Order: sequence, then structure tokens, then C-alpha cells
Amino acid sequence: MSAFGDLAKRLRLERGWTLERTAKAIGSHKGYVSGFENDKVNPPSAKIIKKLAKALNTDPIVLLRFSAAEKVPIEVRKEFLDFAMALSSNEERALFLSKYFGIPAPEKKETTA
Repeated sequence: MSAFGDLAKRLRLERGWTLERTAKAIGSHKGYVSGFENDKVNPPSAKIIKKLAKALNTDPIVLLRFSAAEKVPIEVRKEFLDFAMALSSNEERALFLSKYFGIPAPEKKETTA
């Protein structure tokens, strides 16, 4: 399953929505929703993703970034991951990835000396 499809399905199920209800909310068919949830078709267009985000009460930027990442060739995604993993610290890596995916960075843990 794709990261976009997995996220879309998880959000739909968290709301207790069926494929049919989700499809109606975005002006499509349940087969199409099932298709992108299960990586049988490409992620939807930005217009549909924005409708999906509104229907599922989530930030469209996160869904758009996940869908865009999947359209990038695998070689580029591997280079991106290599770059992120080469960052000097877990904190720096977490900040970079949180910015890329549009999610809050993890809280810094206080250390006592």
C-alpha cells in the first residue's frame, strides 16, 4: 500500500466513513477511492485531494505532500532518504522531515546534567 493510500484509508476509517460516503464527498466513485487507497491507481489530483482533506477534516498540505512524494521516481526518493539520514543528529533529521511533511516537530526532551 502507498503512503498516501494508507494515510487516506486510515483517516477515512477514523471518521467511520465508508468508501461510498467518501466517494460522494469528493464527487467520485467508491472504486476510485478504493483504487488510490490500495495503490491500484495514482494518487488523485490536487483538486480532489483538497476535497478529500476537507471531507476528512485534515490538512490538505500533508495529503498533497504524500501524493507528490509518490510521483517522484524511486531513485530520487532514495537520494532524499539518504540525505535525511546523513543529517548530523536525530533532532536535526526530525526537524527536516517534519518540515518536509508539514507536521509538527517532536518536542525536545529536556536533559538533566
